[in-house]
Amino acid sequence: KTLDLVNPRQFNPAKQTLEDRSIKVEVWYPAAKTAKAELTSYTDETRSGKKFTLQADAMREVAINDSETYPLIVLSHGYTGYRTIMYYLGEHLASHGYIVVGVDHTDSTNADVDFKNAPFAGFFSTLINRSRDQQFVIDYFNEQNSFASKQIDNKSAGVIGYSMGGYGAINTIGGCYAFNDKATSMFTGMTDPAQIKQVQQLLNSCAGGQYEDIKVDQRLKAMVALAPWGGQHAVFDDKAMQDISVPSLYIAGDLDDISGYEG
Repeated sequence: KTLDLVNPRQFNPAKQTLEDRSIKVEVWYPAAKTAKAELTSYTDETRSGKKFTLQADAMREVAINDSETYPLIVLSHGYTGYRTIMYYLGEHLASHGYIVVGVDHTDSTNADVDFKNAPFAGFFSTLINRSRDQQFVIDYFNEQNSFASKQIDNKSAGVIGYSMGGYGAINTIGGCYAFNDKATSMFTGMTDPAQIKQVQQLLNSCAGGQYEDIKVDQRLKAMVALAPWGGQHAVFDDKAMQDISVPSLYIAGDLDDISGYEG
């Protein structure tokens, strides 16, 4: 099922204003035993703008199995990507009793970014919004009315992030950001010291956009970071990382030339 969500009054770095943030999501869920429909497909586009379609192993718009409740899992793509890029995990986890939400992170998808002419156009937004988007999705499905409201296990949630999705997932479970002047300048392109300090304060948030009295969502029971970005640039606070209590799995490769391994 595809849903269009809105996170109200979020900071837009391109316009320097607060505005509603639209977020499209793909939801996989256990289907009712009586559900019958043809298998669906996923249509997306590459970084170069070429459309493609993949065959799914799931049905679309069928009734949810309402015999029990299911933990929520958020799937968070990299920079750039799209909400169904980890469809295989969405389908697999749903078949084992989870409600899985793949997120189109606005400003950070293949469709949003002209990777040939302006490859970093959405990067500042990605730095600010990745953890915020993840936490918003958790809040939405636990606290707002949706087709799955009665089937959500509101005591259990998890987040799986790839690359920039991992960068966000680490923050969402309490790995607070600690951008220094150098990193702030490097990843925003800013050179004015006063502006760098101001933006640094904006970037250094925690657990879905918090700045004071940080409280990690108690519903979070697990985090998986696949090739997470950020550690190689020391953008996470050391003490906050040590204090993470959510069970976590990190998967990285020593041939990764983007996120690196040592970080």
